This record gives sequence, C-alpha cells and structure tokens, in this order.
Amino acid sequence: MHTRFIARVIASLGSFALAFEAIGAESPGPDFSTLSRDSRTSSSSREVTIRLPDGSSVRVGGKAGALIAEGFSLLQGRATSSVMVPISQSAIGIHRVKPYDKAISSFTAALQANRDRNVAFFIYSLRAAAYLGKGQLDKVLVDSSASIQLNPKYAPAYYYRGIAYSRTGNIGKAISDYTAAIQLDPRYIGAYLNRGVEYSNKRNYKLALRDATMAIGLNPKYADAYHNRGIYYSEIGEFDKAIADFSQAIRFNPRSATFNGRATAYEDTDKFDKAIADYDRVIRITPKDAYDPVYRGGAYFATGNYKAALSDFEKAVQLSPNDASALASLAWLRATCPESSLRNGKEAIRMSMRACELSKWKEPAAIFTLAATYAETGDFDQAVKYQTQAMKMKSEYGPVHKKTRERLALYQAHKPARSEPLVAR
Repeated sequence: MHTRFIARVIASLGSFALAFEAIGAESPGPDFSTLSRDSRTSSSSREVTIRLPDGSSVRVGGKAGALIAEGFSLLQGRATSSVMVPISQSAIGIHRVKPYDKAISSFTAALQANRDRNVAFFIYSLRAAAYLGKGQLDKVLVDSSASIQLNPKYAPAYYYRGIAYSRTGNIGKAISDYTAAIQLDPRYIGAYLNRGVEYSNKRNYKLALRDATMAIGLNPKYADAYHNRGIYYSEIGEFDKAIADFSQAIRFNPRSATFNGRATAYEDTDKFDKAIADYDRVIRITPKDAYDPVYRGGAYFATGNYKAALSDFEKAVQLSPNDASALASLAWLRATCPESSLRNGKEAIRMSMRACELSKWKEPAAIFTLAATYAETGDFDQAVKYQTQAMKMKSEYGPVHKKTRERLALYQAHKPARSEPLVAR
C-alpha cells in the first residue's frame, strides 16, 4: 500500500493512505465479435449468426433471432471500465439498470424459444453479461457456468465468471477462470489485465507485471495496462518505472486516478513539486473529492508550506465532514505544526477523537494523532496512554517505527511532538 506524507509522519502503514486500485478491463459488455446480424431482415424476423469457437457458425432466425438481436442491442456500447477489488463490489448505481432488465428479459425469452445447445451457450453468456451490469453476481455465476457446461471452449463465459468471482472475493477461482479464457484465446487482453489485478491482490507482483506487460504487447496504447503496471512497479519500489508507465497512461487517457498514481510515485521519490502539480490536475478533474485535497495537503506539508496544507485539509473536511482521513490530517497539523499560529490543541482533540470514532478505534494512525493532540494541550498522561495503545496495535502489522518510539519518549518527558518538513522549501 502506498503511504501518504501524513501517514509517514505518524508512522502508520494502515489507515488513511488509500491504495490506488488497479483497473479492471471492460467487464459488463458481451463479446461483440461473436455475433453478427443480417441487416436485410425486418426487426421482427432478424437473423443472427453466432460464430462458434471451432470456427463454424450457427444462424438463428425467427423469434429467437429477433430476441437475441434485441438484447444484444441493449447491451452494445454499455461496457465500462470498472475497478477490480478483492471484495464484493456491485455495479448497481454505476449503470442504468433498466436497459439490463430489458436485455435479460429478451435473453430469457430467447432461451425459451431456442434450446439448441449451440445457441443456448451464447445466450447464457450474454445474459451473464447483463446480470454483471446489474451487479447480480450470483446470477452471473449461474449463467456463465451454464454457458461453460454447454460449450467449454467459449472464452468469454470464463471471463465473466472470473469477474464475478473477483467481486465476491474468490481470487483463486477468478485467476483460474481468467487463465482458462487466455488458454482458449491467447489474445484475450481483458483476461490478462484482470488476472494481473488478482495477482497483485495476492502480492505476486512478478506475475502481475507479466500480465500487464502482455496486455501492453497486445495493445501498445492500452492506458489501463500502463496504469496497472505503474501501480505494480510502485508496490515493489521501482518508482522511476512507475512514473514512466503512469506518464504513458496519461498520454493515452488523462484521468484523475493515473495522475494520482504518478503523484504518489513522485512523493515516494521526494519530488513533491511534481506531485503537487499532479494533484492540482486531479483536483481540477474531480473538485468534489475530499481525498484529493488531503493528498495535496500532505505534499504541501512535506515541503513546509503549512498554510497551503492547512487550506487543503480544511477544504477536505468541508467536502466530507465525516471522513476520518481528512479529520486526522487536519488534527495532526493543528497539533504538531512548527508554526504556533496554526496550532489549536483543543480543536485538534475534537477532530482526532471524531476520526477515532469513525474508524471504530481500529486505525493506529487515528490514535497516534489523538496522542499528539493531547500532548499539544499538555495532557501528557493521555498522550502516553494513546501512543502506547496505538503502538500495540501497530506491532500486529509489523515493526514499530523508530519515530513512533521517539514520540512516546517525548510525551513521557512532557514534551509535545513537532513535525518537520521532509524537504527544504
């Protein structure tokens, strides 16, 4: 996980420094290349041609052909990039549900009208794609499995099932299905991209890098693959390579997530001015996202530009008053800023206490911040108490940072903590 400056200062690897997720390939849409329509027929009697994996084809006319064409038209053009995460993530709310409902009805009627296995496998796969668009993952699993049972050589069915497994947290089965799709179609670029995401979730960055590189080889202008590879390089500390990949991704698709990723890599190489420039771009693209001012504020903090950092942290809290990250960041500055005019211990206690409550007292970073706020007000008994509590929590994730122990010693000596910039202004 990438750490932001505030997390570095309070020596926590968990909490508020959100990792940038790798981006999954286009997921809800069908395999458009598998189906063709005879434009000479009327809408009520359209004939479609389904190309089978062995190279042969099946022509479907009448009611079934019209229903397949109708459902296909509803799905066509509605594929979107979706973030792949190792927990359940429904697509409901991302897409308009109504077209998917109509498509599902058309495919269901088509199945009833034509039970030929050489047609049904394809309809099941299309209906799985529609269910995926609605976020009904249990039905995606049922329909993609039915498609595979009827035709085990149809790569898209494995691909859709892999996405459903991924979104329900079954990484192993997702990888297995993406691998099956690749074996059936070695140029299945989306399967490479998504399998790389799952390998990264298992922290197998060697294989994640391999798959992202394969995707780039298949499409040298594929922004998502460069974006993902940039993340993987960042995770293993190869920040120059990460910056190069993020820059390529921006060249082909300049979006906030990639500017954010490059900014993180710049921070990790202490190039805070370049990081701030990228955060500026992010904020212009997504001006109402509370996390972005927190990130830029952290970069300002690192350079000792405390007034700019304060402005960003306050803006983040205004945008999202119940965001623990924004509250803790502002509280940390109010408690530890070297400029006395910007410190406010009582306000810092209120905000850090709220951050602890919002995170249900499970985030060491929030509790470290609370300790610092009590030290700022001179309540060193409370500062020692919470610093010790957070250190015990932190030790469960790895060694306790030297700075963490040093702050405990300060509180025990009745001295408050003071932050220092990482680079000279």
